[in-house]
Amino acid sequence: MNQLRMFIGQEMYWENTAIFSSKYQLVASNELLATLAVDSWGKDATAEAAEGVTTIQGEGFFSPTYHIYQSDTTELAVFTPDWGSTGTLQFTDGRTFTWDHTGFLSGIYAWKDGPDNELMSFQSSFGGGKLYVTIAPMAADIPELSLLAILGRYLENLQQRRNAAAMAR
Repeated sequence: MNQLRMFIGQEMYWENTAIFSSKYQLVASNELLATLAVDSWGKDATAEAAEGVTTIQGEGFFSPTYHIYQSDTTELAVFTPDWGSTGTLQFTDGRTFTWDHTGFLSGIYAWKDGPDNELMSFQSSFGGGKLYVTIAPMAADIPELSLLAILGRYLENLQQRRNAAAMAR
């Protein structure tokens, strides 16, 4: 797989690769950049990018947190959701990124490193077949760029499952 930063400025999107399961691939210029497989419960996931294998483990029910590990052993970060569909990603070295919507009812979410400093945004296609990823040039030097892309797809998957459950009621 190629490094994500090599494709900044090009069309990039996540697509589902399996009809009845949550398996995705991130593609740009016909190049595979990352994969994500979410378990059937929608809580745990395994991803792969040029930087290696990453696992995401959801913990808790009423106040969930999502722990991100490199190769199942070293904890890299913890994502803590806020009320609604936003939250904070904190790395073990203390750096933080926020997951937030970009406008009222816009349907576009982004990773930010400040109140208005958007690094990477995610927008679903009409019908939800693809999740388009746009990376700001200033994000090119972030070592965990692939991890942000993977976690964005994962969080979008969680949101889709919540929406489906709400519609089923």
